[in-house]
Parts: sequence; C-alpha cells; structure tokens
Amino acid sequence: MHGLPEGAPCADGEHCRPYAKWRARNTAKANLSRPAGIEVVMGLTKPSSVEPDAIGRELMERIDAHLPIELRQWYLQMLAGVPVAADRKRRVREAVATVLARDDLLEEDEGVGAAVAGPGAGRPAENAVVA
Repeated sequence: MHGLPEGAPCADGEHCRPYAKWRARNTAKANLSRPAGIEVVMGLTKPSSVEPDAIGRELMERIDAHLPIELRQWYLQMLAGVPVAADRKRRVREAVATVLARDDLLEEDEGVGAAVAGPGAGRPAENAVVA
C-alpha cells in the first residue's frame, strides 16, 4: 500500500489516515466480540425499591383491614406525625403487633387474588346471598 510494514507509522511518525481508520474499525469490531463483564454494568445499576414497597403496602392493607375501629383515629394521627399520648401510642402499637402476628389473617391474606383485590378480598358483599 505505502511500502511500510503493517502497523508501522508513516514517514512523519504518525499512522497514516487509512491505517487510523482501519484501526478504529478493527477496535470497534474487537470490542463487540469481547463485551464488558457484568461488573461494569453492576456499578451502573441501583437497588430496586419495588419489593420493599410492595411488602410495606401489603402490611398497611392488613393493618387497615383488621385494626380495631376505636384505635383507628390514633393510628392515622401517628402516621401523619401528629403527637399522640403515650398510652394511646402503646395501645395502637400493641394492636398493630397483634394484627401482624395473627396466623389466621396470614392464611386469609394469602387467598387467591388477595394481593390484587386489596383489603376486603374474600368477604361477601353486603347484599350477597351466602349459602
């Protein structure tokens, strides 16, 4: 082509233009045949919050569905950050712990479609005929 051994710089010490173009194309092809390892990609991702959010939502639905009505006002105030008397906080916390610890509610919540249907799933409608 130009009389020099392949890969040797041109007379001025630089690679000639055709070689520089070939080198760029060849490097691009080589990079495609040797993709970067997963470690490079792992550094670019961030943990997903979907699972913790879903778990939190399920727990909130369970509490909402089974918390005694007389504690509901204080519970909602606590969620909103409104100050609640210590004895009322204690009663709400105990009730929430009881709701979350009940195995019978866990079985009810695991029914078909419970996660999709939300609170009240599996209960008959007010005007439904139950045999």
